[in-house]
Amino acid sequence: MLNRRYLRIKAMQAVYAYRRKEEANVLLALDHIEELFEPDYAAVEAPDYERLKENSKKAKALFRKGYATGTLSEESEPEVRDAVQEGFRYYKEENSDECRSTKQEMLRDADRILDRQYNVLLMLAEMADLSHLQFERKQQRQYVTPEMNLVGEQNLHNNILIQAMRNHSTFQTEVSRRSLYSEKDEAIAKKLFTTILPEDETYRKYISKEQPSFEEDREMIIHIIRDIIFRNEEALALFEEQDIHWQENRDIVRSLCLKPFKKADEEEGITFFAISEDWEEDKKFFETLFDATLALDRELKEFLQGKIRNWDVERISTVDRTIMEMALAEMTTFPNIPVKVTLNEYIDMAKRFSTPKSKQFVNGVLDAASKELKDTGKIRKSGRGLLDNQ
Repeated sequence: MLNRRYLRIKAMQAVYAYRRKEEANVLLALDHIEELFEPDYAAVEAPDYERLKENSKKAKALFRKGYATGTLSEESEPEVRDAVQEGFRYYKEENSDECRSTKQEMLRDADRILDRQYNVLLMLAEMADLSHLQFERKQQRQYVTPEMNLVGEQNLHNNILIQAMRNHSTFQTEVSRRSLYSEKDEAIAKKLFTTILPEDETYRKYISKEQPSFEEDREMIIHIIRDIIFRNEEALALFEEQDIHWQENRDIVRSLCLKPFKKADEEEGITFFAISEDWEEDKKFFETLFDATLALDRELKEFLQGKIRNWDVERISTVDRTIMEMALAEMTTFPNIPVKVTLNEYIDMAKRFSTPKSKQFVNGVLDAASKELKDTGKIRKSGRGLLDNQ
């Protein structure tokens, strides 16, 4: 299931992606300003090329200055002033579109975890179908002796939990809604069934039983998911092809695949769990963290500058800057999250996603920043958020 740590990582990836788009939009805005000063060759009077060139240069310089400081300087020449204002209008419009699309993609990316879950479960169902097909084809042969049939050759097809999964309304709805299973998935399932399972000792013991128990059915499914599918290089390569964030998503997808079977009850049957215990609340946290980081960008940049001696904020790696800004946004936006929890989460994130020295650097900056924000009253905690503030 999704947890807050995973959501922080997803939000960081989204903020990072937005930062790169934002940088690209600066260049697009400068190109837009330059286009405003392109000579009009159809004009009756010959264009003043030098003046157009000089005004273009001046307008782009003023745009860069305004972008760096967050304020527009007054310019006496209307033509230059209008061009700078038009550049900022264009820049903000592009950023607004990018922000909206990045946020939507962030939410879709979380939902894609369920895509991978149902891909794996469909592979499992496909292998069960193949066991039945293999049995039927054998029966159609001209000469079939009792010795040629294994006692439990259809055990996987008849597996109680696989049958329960197939008949579960959530499984049927999600599979139908997502339309995920491809020829590549089917090929992997077939290869696993025909080349891996026949050599697998656990599977061979399973099909030697005349009628497996509920627990034996459960253990077989868990073994196939955990030890066959999730350890097969071709299957993992396919999942990575389908999901650019597979390395971060892998453990969560595996947990989601296993949980319905681990929690299954012989009387109650199987249950498909939601993506998180309270997705509406987690989704709110997810979106608010993203929005708060971007909304406080200018203020946080200035605040960080004061905490980083002999460093230009713009020279810090985009990953480190994103991590620190998100940490400060979280500390000042979520009163019920203890500061210590926030610090630990983002320091761990720096260790995992940035340079070897980043953990110590980020730790030092955030520790000093959190103390000042507490002293100035910008961090105000309540409820559970007070736990480390006693």
